[in-house]
Amino acid sequence: MSRDADDQEAATGPKEAAAEVSVLDHALWSRFTEDRDLKDFAKVWLALQIRQVPGVTRGVVVLEAADGSGFIPVAVWPNDTSPTQELSVAIETALDREGGANIKDIAVATPVQVDGELIGAAALELETASRPAAMSLLRQLQWGVGWLTAAVRRDVMQVQSRDRAGMAGVLDIIGATLDDDDMASAALATANLAARKLNCDQVAIGFKKRRRLRLKTLSDVSDFRLNTSRTRMLEAAMEEAYFQEGTVLYPPRPGQGFVAALAHEKFAEAAKIGEVVTVPLFAKDAVFGAISFQKPAHETFSNAELVLAEGIAAAVGPILADKMDKGRSVFVHVAGSLKTQIGRVIGAGYLGRKLAVLVLGGLIVFFAIA
Repeated sequence: MSRDADDQEAATGPKEAAAEVSVLDHALWSRFTEDRDLKDFAKVWLALQIRQVPGVTRGVVVLEAADGSGFIPVAVWPNDTSPTQELSVAIETALDREGGANIKDIAVATPVQVDGELIGAAALELETASRPAAMSLLRQLQWGVGWLTAAVRRDVMQVQSRDRAGMAGVLDIIGATLDDDDMASAALATANLAARKLNCDQVAIGFKKRRRLRLKTLSDVSDFRLNTSRTRMLEAAMEEAYFQEGTVLYPPRPGQGFVAALAHEKFAEAAKIGEVVTVPLFAKDAVFGAISFQKPAHETFSNAELVLAEGIAAAVGPILADKMDKGRSVFVHVAGSLKTQIGRVIGAGYLGRKLAVLVLGGLIVFFAIA
């Protein structure tokens, strides 16, 4: 009885194994055709390459880092392992030559290029050295890398599409800022539209007043009380960006340069919001205010949104400053003229003007008494 069971298991074992392989291949191809980011695509692509060629034990894909600092592994097989020396040499050779590399007939690599620009490389390693097997594997790899090239080009197109959408958002906000001649109305329109474009819980704008930054407007709030503890905390947070003349993001992210953000921390905890980023407003190379973008609780800004926030501040800053100057120009001119005339009356010179003032003053006193 036991022998029959063993015989039956031996007979069905290969079929079951083949079925498992078929299911795995189907799952990989399903993931391969899904719309996923470049790193995930590279991992699935590498798994498919290894499954198509028998005798391959290791593989790696490296792509250029987003900051241009060099090439980094984005897919490694088996998972959580480091490339062997042969794989590393194959990758370096392919990158240096910008062509196929065969290291000791055991590791092969080929570069990944998009429109003639080197953006990475892929390498596979055989279990045992074999010249025919290595050359066949290299041809297979060079053919398969076309999928990676297409994925990179698709990723670039998506980034360009997001950039165009971001530019359109900035132009919409510029239009809203320009529509209102009144500075307060323009600031409110700017905050409202910016909050919608960046999916913010709230956007605040403040301007310098007597060496301090005072809150001017909040998105979706046309009238608000300034004398509140929450308002003072927000102003203190905005002052951190104002006085440092640089963007402040809280909570800070790994690799971010040091900036003072204690007031941002206090405000974020009190307001129970997610990430907050404050960008100073510049006009004529001088900072005159700040704009603060606040995400709802447990939400964060994408990299594209952070770039868009700084773009909005750079675009609307000079417009708001111009409206501010025009709004106070009449009072400034009147005050300036009055100051000038007083200076001429009490200062040196202008004898005729002094006599006229004395005569006028005497007449006023005479008629008041008479």
